[in-house]
Amino acid sequence: LRVLALDGGGVKGLVQLQVLQYLCDEIGLRDTVHISTFFDLMVGSSIGGICALGLGTRKWSLEECRMKFLKFTEQIFAPKSCFG
Repeated sequence: LRVLALDGGGVKGLVQLQVLQYLCDEIGLRDTVHISTFFDLMVGSSIGGICALGLGTRKWSLEECRMKFLKFTEQIFAPKSCFG
């Protein structure tokens, strides 16, 4: 069973995506084979779970996942006014 487990914890999620992208680039897979073909199961916690769902079920590329990660963090951690 080949499992990709992605951790949550804010910026660690982004680092994991960058490491996966680096590995794909090093073995020459950037745009040829989707990362999900190498794993039977993709799981994660927190933002890692969101990325696992995107990569596994929505077939996001690692770059799409990174961009959505950045968008989600802007929305989730947007500064809020005390007055509404």
